[in-house]
Amino acid sequence: MRYLVLALILAATALLVTAAKKKDRVEFLGNSQFRYGMAQSEASDRFGDPEKPNEDYQVLYRVDTPSTAEFGCVYKSQELYLVRFYEGECFFIERRAEILFDEVQEVFDFFNKLYGSTPEATQSRDSRLLYARWMLKDRDIEISAHQREGNAYIMTYQEFDPMLLGEALRIQERELESAGTTEIDPLTGKPRMSTHDPEADKGESEGEDSGEGEDDGEKEKEKRDPPPEEDEPDWY
Repeated sequence: MRYLVLALILAATALLVTAAKKKDRVEFLGNSQFRYGMAQSEASDRFGDPEKPNEDYQVLYRVDTPSTAEFGCVYKSQELYLVRFYEGECFFIERRAEILFDEVQEVFDFFNKLYGSTPEATQSRDSRLLYARWMLKDRDIEISAHQREGNAYIMTYQEFDPMLLGEALRIQERELESAGTTEIDPLTGKPRMSTHDPEADKGESEGEDSGEGEDDGEKEKEKRDPPPEEDEPDWY
């Protein structure tokens, strides 16, 4: 599933570049559609209900387990979000959008003023790649910008609980395996509820095993009790 998520993110990022040419670029320091610490129910409300979905959001995939939830979506063809929840609360958010270089500097300056300078800040010699990370008491924040073409950059923002991230992903995988009700749709490549009943396989397997046992029993019985010999025909 991790490879599927990565492929979807890369495809959606390419979509952002195409869409940005036709629309105004995102104000990255403006309001985010999702935020760290938000309730899962609040995030779900963004999409509307099944009968009347919110057309501003294109849901790329969604995975729900008893303890976790995860989805990827595109907002107005301009912003890509990857959001993860554990026990109903957001502990990981990633946001991507295309912005101009002047705005990239504004974003870095904003976080430097908010959290102070960080030793984990660097950029390439040609300024095509910029990166910074702040390690706070309860979470980490990472921002990066990568030049795409001309003066346009893909800006990526991540905010997450590093202590919970690995544990939540392990719980998600374990609950998916134990549920046995999720499979990958061969047409869309997205997770879906299983259309195949594992209990049916179990029943068939037990039936086959039972049949084999009966055949073995009959063969063993024949060895112990051979069939009676037929009387020789009377030729005289």
